[in-house]
Amino acid sequence: MNRPVVYTNPGATATRDRLIATGLKNLLGHGYEGMGIGPVLAEAGVPKGSFYHYFASKDDFAAEIVGAYEARYEAMRQRIFGDERLSPMARLDAYFTELQSELGHTLPHGGCLYGSLAQTASSRSPAFQTALAAAYDAWHASLAEQIDAAKARGEVDPVVDTQVVVADLINLYEGVIVRLKITGNLDAFSSLRRYLAGLGSFSVRA
Repeated sequence: MNRPVVYTNPGATATRDRLIATGLKNLLGHGYEGMGIGPVLAEAGVPKGSFYHYFASKDDFAAEIVGAYEARYEAMRQRIFGDERLSPMARLDAYFTELQSELGHTLPHGGCLYGSLAQTASSRSPAFQTALAAAYDAWHASLAEQIDAAKARGEVDPVVDTQVVVADLINLYEGVIVRLKITGNLDAFSSLRRYLAGLGSFSVRA
């Protein structure tokens, strides 16, 4: 049974959390242009006045959603990437395995918020663009740390360009999301796993 992923902020109110969780589902399902504040309020069971108590505008609302989304996935990465029992490449595999499992439970509303919003980010407010760029940069940096650790451990050839590899991983992941939304088949993750396996097939040259 598909179920929504809940994004909460321990310091926020239940109403604000409910608005952010509902807004996220709508952003993933309909994109920024297709997300109407009225339908979000109706689905969340929140009066219009309460919305403007928490958010100054639709752009402000979307920026807060991005922040909550990033906080959740940053916590996921810290948990998985901080597991010293696993090698760096095994941690990356565990990370993408968890993302795959989560997507399987959240379709058709699941996906990657960054990819969904990036297409129209240039026409949004500076605050929104800053929030999206910061979230993307944090994601990129955390993956780069694992690739660098894998290179240091001898799991990945040290001549490999970490920044190129991370860009490839993110591009592959975003492509997987597109295919997954079209087909509903989680086998789309096989291309990403082949790429990871290829990285791990390198050996340090003497």
